[in-house]
Amino acid sequence: MRNVYSLLGSAELSENIADGAIREVFEETGILSKFESIIGFRQAHRYPGGHGRSDIYFICRLSSLTDAINFDANEVLDCKWIKLDDAFKVENPILHRTAEQLLFGL
Repeated sequence: MRNVYSLLGSAELSENIADGAIREVFEETGILSKFESIIGFRQAHRYPGGHGRSDIYFICRLSSLTDAINFDANEVLDCKWIKLDDAFKVENPILHRTAEQLLFGL
């Protein structure tokens, strides 16, 4: 199996970015968290499979309030804490960029 992980989730129409990030982390992992900041974002128009829509992808920094992971195995294959240095071993360019920003204190 390849070392591939994704960072997915979306805010509801009634949510701001912080509330959406907190809710998504809890839904996917069972971890309670506190919003700290937006690290960065990526935006694309007319992306493949996007049906002519725009896509904005926000990367947020959250602090964990709990550590135990409790995920739905019907939705998620694996969910685990990784060391920041190990994020570079994962086949996900957005995760690589985010890890670099965190290492340099952004």
